[in-house]
Parts: sequence; structure tokens; C-alpha cells
Amino acid sequence: MKKELTQILIDCIYTADAKPVFLNGNWVGGNLDDKLIRIEQAVDRIIGLQEAKSKIDNASHYLCNDDVSVEEQVIAIEKQADIDGGEMIDDVEGVTVWEKVMNTFSCDEFLDLIS
Repeated sequence: MKKELTQILIDCIYTADAKPVFLNGNWVGGNLDDKLIRIEQAVDRIIGLQEAKSKIDNASHYLCNDDVSVEEQVIAIEKQADIDGGEMIDDVEGVTVWEKVMNTFSCDEFLDLIS
């Protein structure tokens, strides 16, 4: 996560082609509204990282990390939910559910649970 946070902060300061975002390569001068928008975007990305990590951590209580990572399983469940949210997570290809909660959650219910 440190690498992702570092990249978010770099993106807040530099453009994709490594040019400073604001006048003279620093935050002095330039449009205040532009600066506030960039800061807000960076904060949103940081919050998104934390939410994604929490979702994976929560899912790990219900899914087995055998051949497919928990993150990949959650992505598969999200894709299936877009098609048919009522399908049981046990029936999603690549998903291995912890035995004690087998046949318990539909895709939509599971995504609500871990979010």
C-alpha cells in the first residue's frame, strides 16, 4: 500500500509526463481551486485504497485462499453480481467458500457484507 500511496502523492504534484502541476514546480502561485481539486482527488484515491483493502480483509473471513487469491475471487463475485446478483457465491467460477458458510450468500449479499 505504501507504493500506491506514494504514487497518489506524486500524481498530486506532477503530471503524467513528470511536469510540475503548479507554477514553478511548487504550490506557490497558480489557481487555488485547482489545488483544492487535486488534493480532494488524492484523498478520494487514498480512501478508495483503504476501502478496497478492508473489503479484501473482510472477504478473507469467508473465502479460502487456495488456488485463487481472495482479491481475484472478490473481483469474480463482483463481475457475476453485475450479471446476476442473486447467484450464490459458491457457484461463481474460481471462488472457494469456507465450508461453514457454504450456500449462505448470494453475490449481492456477500458484497454488501464485505463492504
